Amino acid sequence: MEMKFDEEVFVNLLNTFPGHVFWMDMSGVILGVNDAQVKDLGFTHKKELIGKNVKEVCTPEAAAEILKNNQDVFTSQRTVTFEEYNNSFGEKYYQVYKMPLKSGDTITGVLGISLDITDKKRREELEIKTKAQERANNTLRFWASAIAHELRSPLLSLAMTADGLGYILNKLQADHPELFENPLIKKRMNQIKPVPDMFARVIKDANNFIDMTLMKSKYGEEKGEMKLEKVSIKAMLENSLDTYPFRENGRNLVHVDIQDNFEFMGEENYFRHIIYNLTKNAIYFIKKARKGEIFITAKAEKDKNVLIFKDTSFGMSKEVLENLFQPFYTRSQNGTGVGLSLCKNIMEGFGGSISCEAVEGEFSAFSLWFRRVA
Repeated sequence: MEMKFDEEVFVNLLNTFPGHVFWMDMSGVILGVNDAQVKDLGFTHKKELIGKNVKEVCTPEAAAEILKNNQDVFTSQRTVTFEEYNNSFGEKYYQVYKMPLKSGDTITGVLGISLDITDKKRREELEIKTKAQERANNTLRFWASAIAHELRSPLLSLAMTADGLGYILNKLQADHPELFENPLIKKRMNQIKPVPDMFARVIKDANNFIDMTLMKSKYGEEKGEMKLEKVSIKAMLENSLDTYPFRENGRNLVHVDIQDNFEFMGEENYFRHIIYNLTKNAIYFIKKARKGEIFITAKAEKDKNVLIFKDTSFGMSKEVLENLFQPFYTRSQNGTGVGLSLCKNIMEGFGGSISCEAVEGEFSAFSLWFRRVA
C-alpha cells in the first residue's frame, strides 16, 4: 500500500521529534518551527514566531550567536554542529545541527535541529567542580598534615621550656626569698613571672589553630570518623568557650542563656569546632563593625532541641545567606570557605541540622538543631 506523505504527516512528524526543529532565511527571519521550539521560547502558537527575526524573539547575545552560526553554514556550505547557550527564557544549553537550505545551487536559508543538553552540561560542570574540590581538599590535607607535624615538635619544646622556667622561678623564690627583698630584683622577677603563662596561652592558641586546620583538611570525611555519645549542651558549650583563645576582653562579649540543659548525641571535638568557627566569625565581624555582642541560647522546642548563636554586628545580605553553607564560599578576607560547610556536615553527622536567619546591618542568628534523645 502506498503511503501518502502530505503536509499534515510532515507537521506531525516535526512535532513528535524530541527536540527543536526550525528553519530561517539568511537574515534570520523565522520561516517555520515545530511545537517544541514554540513552547521553549515561551510562545503559544507558531504564528507568533513565523515571519519574525530572531533579533525580535531572543536576547541580543543569543541572536548574535544564532546569526554567526548561520553565517558559518553559509561559508562552509555544509552541516555544522556545535553547542549553543541561550538565556532568552532561562539558562539552556543545546546541541545544535545546522544545514544549508538550497534553491538550486544557491543557499537561501538554514535548517536547524537542536537537542536540550542542559542537564548533561550541568552534570559535567558539577563533575568538574567536584574533581576540583577533591584536588583542593587533597592538597589542603597534605599540607595541613605536613605543617601540623612540623609545628607540633617545636611547640612541645616551647611548652617544656615554659614549664621549666615556671618551676625555676618558683623554686628560686622558695629557696632564696632574700633575693626578692631587693626592689630592683623583685621588679624584674615580677616582670618575668607572667612569661610561662603567656607562653602556655600562645602554645594553646597555636595547637587550637592546628586542630581546626586539620579538621578542615578532612572536609567530607568527618561523618565517617564520628564516635557519637550522649552529652549535655551545657557541658559541651562551657568546655568549648573555656578553651577558646579569646583576646583581651573578648569573653565579655559572649552571653550564655541555658534555658534547657538538653542532651544530644554528639562528639566533643567536632562540637568544639562548630563553636570555635561561629565564635571566630562573630568576633571578626564585631571588630570590623565596631559594634555587637554574642548571645547563645539553649532551649527545647516541640520536637527538637536548639542552640541559637546570635551576633549583632553586620548581619548579612540575602545573597550571602543563600550561599552561606556552600563549600569554599567566604565573606572574610582570609577565609577558606570551608568552616561553615564543615559545620553543616558535622551537624548532619549528629543527626541534626544548622540554619541561619539574618537582617543586614542588624544581626545573624545560627540555629543548631539537635534530635531529642531518650
